[in-house]
Amino acid sequence: MSEESNPESHDETASGVESLAQIERMIAGAAGLCLLGAGAVSVFLTSNQVGTAALLGIGAVLLVLTVLGIPLTGAQAPDWEASMAMRRRKLVEQVKREDPVEGQLKLEVLEQLDPDSRYAPEVVDAYATLYRKELDRALARAVAKVPDAKLTRSINEYGTADVRVEAPGIAIDVEVASSYSDRSLLGTRSLESTYGAAARNFVRRVLITNMRIPNEVADIAAEYDPLYQLVQVVRWRDPQDDMALELALDRLGLLIHIRS
Repeated sequence: MSEESNPESHDETASGVESLAQIERMIAGAAGLCLLGAGAVSVFLTSNQVGTAALLGIGAVLLVLTVLGIPLTGAQAPDWEASMAMRRRKLVEQVKREDPVEGQLKLEVLEQLDPDSRYAPEVVDAYATLYRKELDRALARAVAKVPDAKLTRSINEYGTADVRVEAPGIAIDVEVASSYSDRSLLGTRSLESTYGAAARNFVRRVLITNMRIPNEVADIAAEYDPLYQLVQVVRWRDPQDDMALELALDRLGLLIHIRS
């Protein structure tokens, strides 16, 4: 006689890793949303950054477990890696559609549960997507400070810009170079390509990156743009770097702070 299935019992994946029961996922998801919400509110209402980070972090953990459906003790299972690869793809696709801050927290939690995930192509792509989302917001904030300025998504005539900032009498091509780790060093080839394209086409250009900028940038600038009229390189990692981004656009002629 076959046994009847229990809707609240733990089931197993094809790889044999035990999954959280539906009720456990619901509880973890609800708790995660509440903690993330409380953390988001506390950002504005309290100066206790440690407590705020804890709320956001624990909330992210619970939401990640809700999507993955694997309890923390599941890491002991022999087929953990095979199961995580499948569930990781599901989580990453969801994260790419979410708010950049929450998505970043979930990816960091995923790395704690699955350390090798950071180097998975889909995770690297998710980091780039979230970075670009947050950077787009920063660009929009900067451009909103200049009358009649706008962002255009069309590729420029040289096919090398990600976005263009346009204002009366001014156009600035925006190039983005990001890495899954902001501890990485921006390559000199990327710098030479940016400066070279700007010098050849005489188009103002800002290169925005979350990576560390090498000291060689001064030598490259001296060769291609000694007066710093065509190219600005700026490190932008989060909204705390908005001022650096705005000053770079200022130097290229957008004049945000002179107009503000």
